[in-house]
Amino acid sequence: MSKELQQESRRKMIIEIAGKQFLEYGYGATTMSAIASAYGGSKETLWRYFPNKEVLFAAYIEHATASFRGRLAPNLKSDKPLEQSLRDFAKHYIDEIYSSESIDLHRLAVGESARFPEVGRLFYERAPKATEELLENFLETQMSIGKLPSGDAGRAARTLIQLCMMARYPVIFCVDKASSIDSTELARMSVLDFMTIYGPS
Repeated sequence: MSKELQQESRRKMIIEIAGKQFLEYGYGATTMSAIASAYGGSKETLWRYFPNKEVLFAAYIEHATASFRGRLAPNLKSDKPLEQSLRDFAKHYIDEIYSSESIDLHRLAVGESARFPEVGRLFYERAPKATEELLENFLETQMSIGKLPSGDAGRAARTLIQLCMMARYPVIFCVDKASSIDSTELARMSVLDFMTIYGPS
């Protein structure tokens, strides 16, 4: 293995170990020393890759959300019927946001944001905002080619996302279990409501 690949593999391993520490202990209680200890290396080695905790947390958030966005993007295809594309997107989005890792990450961001605003900012920019922009760009294209009436694509994107999230807070607060969510039916109803608001009249 080349030196570059070794460094990238080590960097990824550090990020994954740090992510487990952040999720288990919270951002504030997690230290670079604890991460280095869990990683089995020295703090000096850790600092060569990540100069401080905020940079490492940002790398973890990017790592956790990049694959999430990558799995959503292929569902937004202009060569499929619009409602099918939206249902496919909504189904995969619901499956993702109701996963245990996503729920844990959401709890972490909300729980730590008041004391550490950078946590909320990083999570928002790389997860909710990035997902909204992905969907907004798709809806904007659909409006430009006449499949949707012209309008505020950003507001439309936020509307569909909020419809998909309608059952999430009972799961986050342990009122319901994620396994009780029928993602196919929730996606269908979310897109139906969305098209009632934004579809052709």
